[in-house]
Amino acid sequence: MTCPVIKKVTCPNCGTEGDFIIYSTINVTLHPELQKKMGSGELFIWKCPKCGNKYFCNYPFLYHDMEKGIMQSLSVDVSEEGLKELGVNGIIELD
Repeated sequence: MTCPVIKKVTCPNCGTEGDFIIYSTINVTLHPELQKKMGSGELFIWKCPKCGNKYFCNYPFLYHDMEKGIMQSLSVDVSEEGLKELGVNGIIELD
């Protein structure tokens, strides 16, 4: 089961609030498109609706791959180099 939840995020640059969809559980067997978005980082990027700055939103989630028998609690750790590659301005930590 994949569980999307809408969280309010505040832009560190301009203070504008916006919605961001997080996934408390990601089942990549039932939703393989989320595996691709995880790999590209797209699943974790929020763009401010006012100033346009992009941020990497880090949050814990349950990763589930039924085909491989994997179920693991994760959060993504991104290096400064990784942030540059993603074209984001920083990290927003979410619960």
